[in-house]
Amino acid sequence: ALQIHTLQCSSAMPEQSAAGLEDLRRRIVDNRVVVVAGAGVALAATNGLPTAGWRGLLRHGVDWCVREGLTFPGRDGELRVRADLNADDLLSAADKLVRTLGHGPDWRRWLGDVFRDFPLEDPAPLEAILNLKQPIATTNYDDLFERWSGLPACTWLDFPNMQEALQARTGIAHLHGYWREPESVVLGMLSYGAV
Repeated sequence: ALQIHTLQCSSAMPEQSAAGLEDLRRRIVDNRVVVVAGAGVALAATNGLPTAGWRGLLRHGVDWCVREGLTFPGRDGELRVRADLNADDLLSAADKLVRTLGHGPDWRRWLGDVFRDFPLEDPAPLEAILNLKQPIATTNYDDLFERWSGLPACTWLDFPNMQEALQARTGIAHLHGYWREPESVVLGMLSYGAV
């Protein structure tokens, strides 16, 4: 049975943090861990590249649409999506971006422009995770783990392959999609319905 545990370490509760770390060590030894890497790993591996985080990615998307002459839906569409970003309403901004880009050629071009030359500046965070020798899942769209490890990407579009990657450590499971498979990328609430 699948059990989800999170580990939170706090100096305010050192006894609980120590117990949590010991429990995690046991689970790693017993191969009962799936490492889920998020934006923090990509931000560290790219030395803080803004598009490695969701807010920076969305800002890039809005700017890209404006440069490409794409119009955001509704009256004052660009102003509203920028207001969403400034108010930290990232899901609303993401939905507006998805509606503007669609899932066709503009979507593919934007993802390629963001991730094609995504820099790997510091492999240490990736290496530390890979050295755990546990299955790896990521919420990131980039290919940093694949480039560093040589493991293939798999997405929710090919569930049997993703399941094998998580059980046998044969690939990197992209939970929210992978930029080289644009149809797999989940960005905003509208996209989550497809998963």
